[in-house]
Amino acid sequence: MARPPSYVGMALGITSQDWTRLGLDNDPSVSPSSDLNEVAERITALLLIRIIAWIQPRGTFSDLSTTTICRQILVQPDTWPKSITPDIMEQLQKYVRVILSGYNDVPYHNFEHCYHVTISANKLIDMIVNVNAGETRVHTYGYRDDPLMQFVQVFAALIHDVEHQGIPNRQLAIEDDILALQYNDQSIAEMRSLYIGFSELLKPDYALLRGVIFPTSEDYRRFRDATVNLVLMTDLAS
Repeated sequence: MARPPSYVGMALGITSQDWTRLGLDNDPSVSPSSDLNEVAERITALLLIRIIAWIQPRGTFSDLSTTTICRQILVQPDTWPKSITPDIMEQLQKYVRVILSGYNDVPYHNFEHCYHVTISANKLIDMIVNVNAGETRVHTYGYRDDPLMQFVQVFAALIHDVEHQGIPNRQLAIEDDILALQYNDQSIAEMRSLYIGFSELLKPDYALLRGVIFPTSEDYRRFRDATVNLVLMTDLAS
């Protein structure tokens, strides 16, 4: 079998950062970057591991944390899913790049912010899901054993501010911005980001990727409903 992609080591490096130093280290492989392509590669790596956690049979990994999955794949390459082909990887890479390219060059809601939110979401998953030897498993109300919802968390972080204009929803509504009219003054920026994220994902360009992630329509519907709820929750003014 071919050696697992470098994305595995990349995801492990990002996740291994201490929470207090997340995205701040001097290590060039994890330090903040203004290079969109570099950021796209890192987020692709994190999404890839969440997809693997979701599609591999339960019990393949001792827990579903990025740390555990990456380490096991590096030691046991046969745990790499056969369904993750070069074509699937290419479609995932393309999707991430397209979404990041949709982030506007505004002071805060830009793709650098997207990266920090995404690695933070990924780190939180790892802190909840990773179980060390001899450690008591705390109750997570099913989240620890729900890889689809873990994937949702990272995916939602990626799309949550795409096309954000850097202007609060209230101001968009006051100014009768076209988006305010389209979304009836309700969670305007968040609604737009969800539209962009899902309208892109449903294009024919990503048919193979969708086929791997969503083997049934029920899987897709659960994924979509959870993503919508999570992104709308970021509208703190509502």
